[in-house]
Amino acid sequence: MYKNDNLLKLVDPMLNADFLETEAVGFVRIALLCVQEKCGLRPSMSMAIKMMRGEIDVNNMQITQPGFIIDIMDVKIGRKSQSSMQSIPNRCRPRLHPL
Repeated sequence: MYKNDNLLKLVDPMLNADFLETEAVGFVRIALLCVQEKCGLRPSMSMAIKMMRGEIDVNNMQITQPGFIIDIMDVKIGRKSQSSMQSIPNRCRPRLHPL
């Protein structure tokens, strides 16, 4: 849908078109930026927030192929596979902060 410039089709139809199309497409673009396969291309959380606030324009940002989950079992909360974590560069590993 991104390649065909059809991001509006990703918006939940239950919203009954009760939203600004440009805003919805902007949020979809931000989501796609956050799941790019190469972690170095993903925005930081603070940058993503600025994008959502409209402080950074996302309309001209290049979006690359999203990453894929290889093993869904590694995604479950609390499970960390040593082999999968070793293959992730330090700068791309999730950081957990205590509440």
